[in-house]
Amino acid sequence: CCLEWTTFLMDGTRVEGPNEALVTLGDCDVMQALDMCCPLMNEGERALIEAESRFTYGEKGRGSDIPGNTRLQFEVHLKEFLPGLDVAVMTSEEKVSEGTDKKKRGNELFSLDQFSLAIHSYKRAIHWVDNEDTKHKISSPSQEVKDLQVVCYTNLAQAYLKLDQLPDALESCDKALAINPENTKALFRAAKVHSARGDFSESVKLLQKALAKDPTNKTVSQDLQAARAKVSKQTEAEKEMYKRMVSSGTSNSTSVSESPSGQEQSPDKNKGGWTWLLVGAGAIAAAAVVAGIALQGH
Repeated sequence: CCLEWTTFLMDGTRVEGPNEALVTLGDCDVMQALDMCCPLMNEGERALIEAESRFTYGEKGRGSDIPGNTRLQFEVHLKEFLPGLDVAVMTSEEKVSEGTDKKKRGNELFSLDQFSLAIHSYKRAIHWVDNEDTKHKISSPSQEVKDLQVVCYTNLAQAYLKLDQLPDALESCDKALAINPENTKALFRAAKVHSARGDFSESVKLLQKALAKDPTNKTVSQDLQAARAKVSKQTEAEKEMYKRMVSSGTSNSTSVSESPSGQEQSPDKNKGGWTWLLVGAGAIAAAAVVAGIALQGH
């Protein structure tokens, strides 16, 4: 739809607009307050919307003009509803443009710590250029398309990490690396996920590969040192646990027990007792067999 809006503080101070844009409602193209209210409006209708900060700029705000946790008021004019984009006739460049706009919107939402909404925008960006999507499939994707795919997947992974959704974050990293196995940011993000899961050995491998591609990257270098330290700590903990297990096993094997007669016996002697019982039983069986042969002889 074609939407026009102006933003005010609750004291009437105008802080934004008037803005006019073509937006896809439900795609997080505009603030959540507008995305939720505009579908309830009729074409040509004007509305005054008041919204809490969690539906606008959240706890972080937008700077000095819109501080965090600020309630806002919007004057909105829904000018007209427009038909959706005809994907069948869109060029590759137009699809990339749509995907890029969605990605930028995802970045804006991420900067506001609105990670769930950022995830939605990044997914919509991928939707336009993902080769697995038959509806939007781009045959023989250009390097520009591949680069956009990788950026969207790595950003998606970062947003999932912020929400501690590690399986989804790792899946996004894997998809980015499937497109470009040498991408430093994708390797770095994947290492972050493995570290969060406690798999520091795999994290070290990925960070080493990332550092080989970008030797001057201080962040990667620092994370690599930290991951190596974690691996060393894990190794020492495993060695200590093994020592305790061996020590405990030795202690148990040398412990003594008391026999029914009141005398102490070692486990080896008890074990020997069981051996003699078995041998005795075998001897009795053998004697019975011999006796049977002897009887038959008579």
